[in-house]
Order: sequence, then structure tokens, then C-alpha cells
Amino acid sequence: MIGAVAVSGGIDSFFATHLLKKRGDNVVAIFGIFHDGLLKIKDEVISKYKELNVTCITVDLREEFEEKIVNYFVDQYIKGNTPNPCCLCNKYIKFGLLKQSAMDKGCDFFSTGHYVRLINKNNKKFLYKGVDENKEQSYFLSLVPKENLNNVEFLLGDYKKQDVKTLVKDTGMSPPISHESQEICFIKDNYRSFLKKSQITLPGPGKIIGTWGEELGIHNGLFNYTIGQRRGLGIPYKEPLYVIDKIVNENILVVGTKSDLLRDHCIVKDINFLEDIVNWPKTVSIKVNYNMKPTKASWELLENNEIKVYFDKKIPRPTPGQICCFYSKDLVLGGGIIKDDK
Repeated sequence: MIGAVAVSGGIDSFFATHLLKKRGDNVVAIFGIFHDGLLKIKDEVISKYKELNVTCITVDLREEFEEKIVNYFVDQYIKGNTPNPCCLCNKYIKFGLLKQSAMDKGCDFFSTGHYVRLINKNNKKFLYKGVDENKEQSYFLSLVPKENLNNVEFLLGDYKKQDVKTLVKDTGMSPPISHESQEICFIKDNYRSFLKKSQITLPGPGKIIGTWGEELGIHNGLFNYTIGQRRGLGIPYKEPLYVIDKIVNENILVVGTKSDLLRDHCIVKDINFLEDIVNWPKTVSIKVNYNMKPTKASWELLENNEIKVYFDKKIPRPTPGQICCFYSKDLVLGGGIIKDDK
């Protein structure tokens, strides 16, 4: 068996490669070049895997990454949404083009350093959370079509991140890159600076209006704000104010109190069903951003395969453009994109 490991230069994919070699598989490291920044570490990554007696091949996907991920990212911010490029990258690039490249090169399976589990039941593969509650990454894989998980192995799902660090240290090995990868790989500092440097026309200042209709100030461009944001509004008021909404066609930022921010539902579009919906329980757990704790919810299937989600308890308004991931205990049922349903 020949296994391809998608490597980033970090410790997780490095350890996954080590585990496959230890298991006795023939291993090829595949390093996807998604943007120019990765060219700077290419030689170092190739050299480090050579020390493991693993051939590292590179696949240049910069053009495809720019089209599918970066352009989408910019477009969504112009529309007032807050996208999650990592989820889209997993869908289209890592488990799409990069995996296909590995298969085309004669590999039998594809692996990554994600902290998730694939479990076989009745000759079908199901995606489950990893055991490390602080690191598990099923949320980021919820948009990957289930057919793209064929011929895939995840070796780190039963490990905790701290144990991986210890085990790598005990072997005397070191990954090419010692620091953790940044949240959005193609952005060096922050998304606001990135957007300003992009060759696009960004909307300028406009009115800030309270939910009660009062004009409170001037914002400096809607792209600078996300739903739920509290800091940086610069508005003196008797209680804390939050970003409640963006009226893009009028270039208006709507703010309000914490109670104004709370919602009892959201609508999710472009659903990726990892489990047939006929098998979904009536009550599920959801995450509408990676850092939140799963919350209980019921759901209703709408037209166009959209889902209306009813939260058991009100939560801060889910941000349009972000991902909603659906769970039944540790089983990932699917994921989709939160719709602006105002």
C-alpha cells in the first residue's frame, strides 16, 4: 500500500507520516503550494522529509486556490458576510484537487494530520469528532463531500495534541516548522489589511444606527466589522453595544444591546450531507463557529435543501457566511453555510 500524506510542515502531518512509516506502509509526502508564502518553506519541508526517508513531492495549486478560496473570501466580505476559508479549502483543495493529484500519482490512500476519526459501519465510512475536545477538527471538515472521504485515513483522531507533541519529542524528531499554523494561511497579519491590499474597491464610511433608529456615529467600512463585535465601535452608550447587522446596499452598520443580538434560529444553505437526512435525529447538536461549545437544536428541512435550525436556548446571532456543523453526539451529520435570513 502506498499512502500519501498531505504535509504542511507542521507537527501534526509530520507525526501522521511517522505513524504510517511505523505501520510499515510506503509513504509519500505531498506538499500543496497554495500561495506564494509556501514557496519559502518548500525546500525545508522536502529536506526534512528526506531525513525520514520519505519522498516529498510538491503540487502547485496557487491558481486554483486563488480562484476557489481567495476570490470567494474577498467576494463574501464585500457582500457583508464573514466566510470561513479553511472549510472551503478542505472541500475544494485538500480533499479535492490535492487528494486527486495523489491518487493520479498511484497512491492507494490519502491522509492528513487532522484530529478527526473515520469509522466504518456497514461498509460505509462516517466522520466522527476526534477524542481531543480542545483540538478536534471535525467542524473544518463538515463541508467535504462524503465521496471525497473514500480512500482517506485519519491517524490522529484518537490522540490528544499534547501527547503528539510529547511523542514527537521522544523520538528526537522535529517537524520543518516549529510554530503552529496561522488561522488563515494566506493572510500574514489580519484580514482587514489583506482586503485593503487587494485590488478591489471597498465600501467606505457610512452611518452607524441603533436598532431603535437613532444615528450614533460613522463606521469606517462595513468590511471592518463582524456580527457580534463589541470592541472598536467607539460609541459611548449607557450599556455595551454590539454589531447586530449590516445593511450592505445602504452601507449602514446596525448596533444594539446584547439582548438585540440574541436569536432563536438560523437558516443554513448549501448543506453537505455526511449522513442521510432520513437518519438524522430530531434533536441535534450544532456549532455555528469553531470555538463555541455544541448547543442543542431541532431542525426543519426547507426548500432547496436548506435547513432552519431552532436553538434550544437563544444564542448570539450566527454570522452569515460562517459554517454550521451538525452532530449527533460525536457523529458529524453534515455542514452548511449560514444564510443571511433577515
